[in-house]
Amino acid sequence: LEEARAVGIALRQGSYSVTELCYDEQPASDATTSAIETALFADDYRIIHVAAHGFYQPDDPTRTGVAIGPDDFLTANMFRQLNVIPDVVFLNCCHVGAVAFGVESGAIEFTRRNLNRLGASLARELIDCGVRAVAVAGWAVDDRAATEFANEFYRCMLLGRSFGSAVESALEHKTIT
Repeated sequence: LEEARAVGIALRQGSYSVTELCYDEQPASDATTSAIETALFADDYRIIHVAAHGFYQPDDPTRTGVAIGPDDFLTANMFRQLNVIPDVVFLNCCHVGAVAFGVESGAIEFTRRNLNRLGASLARELIDCGVRAVAVAGWAVDDRAATEFANEFYRCMLLGRSFGSAVESALEHKTIT
């Protein structure tokens, strides 16, 4: 929540028009899902920043992405349906502990050795659909460190630094936890 608000402030200070949707915890209702989907398709965004939980299920792409409701996910397919593909998508998808989907569904249990699969798969799909720059975390993200990372990233981007330079600066600046 703090991260989303900080990003909104930074972007407004950089003269961006911001649509901000903040929820205290993972959305748990169909109304919340509907509000997020409506906002996503209501405008042509240059930057989309999401701080939430992410999931990767290799056998079911409809359940791979950012959780926006009890059984709903923001996926690369949703980005493909936008009228204008954003320039930057920043997905701080946080896993609290290991994420397991169950053996019966053929899903993968996340361990330290395979957490990169969420980030790599979703990032690749977003780039394939035309997003120019993608920042995706596929591991547990400390809220304070995520906020510091996002603040420094957007500070650098709004100063005109390149995407890579902004990421590098944010990595050096954030608190290691």
